[in-house]
Amino acid sequence: METRSVDFGIPWRTVHGFFQRRRASGDLARIHAELHEQVRVHDGLNPRTVAVILDSRAVTGAETVGSDSRGFDGRKMSNGRKRHLAVDMRGMPLAVMVTKASPHDCVRARDLLFRLRLTHPEVTVFWANAAYGGPLVD
Repeated sequence: METRSVDFGIPWRTVHGFFQRRRASGDLARIHAELHEQVRVHDGLNPRTVAVILDSRAVTGAETVGSDSRGFDGRKMSNGRKRHLAVDMRGMPLAVMVTKASPHDCVRARDLLFRLRLTHPEVTVFWANAAYGGPLVD
């Protein structure tokens, strides 16, 4: 017996398949970008974000998280994953990246900024804590 989605009343695999196709086609990214611009315009701001804030959080991995996708963050004494997030000045997410917790933030920031540049080329300023410094700033 297949589990059904409570919200949709159909098998969860059908819902997940729909989501995967929409994501692969770029539809979800376009919808997100349009909604983001509409919220900024509604608030009297430039529709395109030019400044972002970067930060990360280490999260202890659950028992179900495989050892190949987790790492040890010595600074936060956490064995799990790390979420890297780029948000605009209102706190709306622009880019999210989940990685092993072990690599230092400055290593992963390069990947996050590369992705952010592809999706939001208008961004010219970003703020981050000292963990994102080092070789990235140099």
